[in-house]
Amino acid sequence: MYQERCWTPAQPRGQMASTFFFTDGKNHVMQIEFTAHALKRMEERDIGRNEIALVLTDPEEKMTVKFGRRAAFRYFNETGLVVISAAPQ
Repeated sequence: MYQERCWTPAQPRGQMASTFFFTDGKNHVMQIEFTAHALKRMEERDIGRNEIALVLTDPEEKMTVKFGRRAAFRYFNETGLVVISAAPQ
């Protein structure tokens, strides 16, 4: 499972609010940029950044959704979590 190791505020770029770096302890680092909207929803729903990282790295299902964005899905204790990410650049 990925563990958050450091936090760095993102440079202003569109609606990006924060950039977080996660590592799995094996020199694999993942960078996730969260929008202000995503951070607000995560707080409202009590969803942690580590849960988001886990869904993105080990989803039960992945698919392409509206506007070419990507969705990843995973269950946590009978509750499903869907993470929508930006379309590939």
